[in-house]
Amino acid sequence: MILRLVNGILVLGLLVSAYYAYALEHKARSAERETALIGAQIRDERENIKLLTAEWSLLTRPDRIEHLAARHLKLGVVGPQQRISESEIDTCVPAEPIIAPGTPGTDQIGDMLREQGSAPADAAMP
Repeated sequence: MILRLVNGILVLGLLVSAYYAYALEHKARSAERETALIGAQIRDERENIKLLTAEWSLLTRPDRIEHLAARHLKLGVVGPQQRISESEIDTCVPAEPIIAPGTPGTDQIGDMLREQGSAPADAAMP
């Protein structure tokens, strides 16, 4: 009788141990799948970073910026008559801006960025 009870307890212990081992294996495989998924996401993000870095390098080429500035900003070359000394700054530069910040049509670059959706419409202007 006692031998049967011991055998029953041992079988029950074996079943509990088998269930625990199966549950532990399931957790380990789940963690492996999650690790592989995160690794794939990291590889994708690194690839995106490389792509964005290349695109940034392309967009910030000095010759491209110079061409865009000439095309959209209509800036001229600074001539000698436009240069002033430090002592003349107070007489040539007004204390208040001539155009109030935020006035539409006065900030060409900001207006272009807002049209493209790259800048918020209510961005504070300096």
